[in-house]
Amino acid sequence: MSNPYAPPDPNRPRESVRPPVAPPASDRRPTSPPPPPDPVRLARAASAARLSTVLLLATAATILLPAPWHLSALGFAIAGSAVSLRGLAAAPRSSEPGSPGRRLMLLAVGSIVALLATSASAVAWPTQRQYRDCLDHALTQQAQQLCEDSLRQSVQVGG
Repeated sequence: MSNPYAPPDPNRPRESVRPPVAPPASDRRPTSPPPPPDPVRLARAASAARLSTVLLLATAATILLPAPWHLSALGFAIAGSAVSLRGLAAAPRSSEPGSPGRRLMLLAVGSIVALLATSASAVAWPTQRQYRDCLDHALTQQAQQLCEDSLRQSVQVGG
């Protein structure tokens, strides 16, 4: 076995390394810049992005409200998801940094996550309401402990 770190043998013929050959000029196609996006579609997509932003902010604000009012966030989340997805479908395909397509994609993901969160809150609403009613009528610590035990028992799955 030869030493891989030894200098090359001077008697051995050298292998020639060829530079890559470019295709002939006749085979190359001229590249033209992409056509500019349609201004009407661009304006429609930008408008959808603004409205979707407002709806996502309304979702975030209303989910912080007390018990029955935070369910209104579900409506804002549904509307925000619909507006952002429709705007995304109408947005021109562009890889420019300021294009509304990227913004609409982020807004659509945010709206769908907010929709899932508010849906989970709506599903748990009956259990939360029973717990709140129980705590409103619990005057002693023992009664509050019974409310907490009842809540744990109602949310326990398979156990």
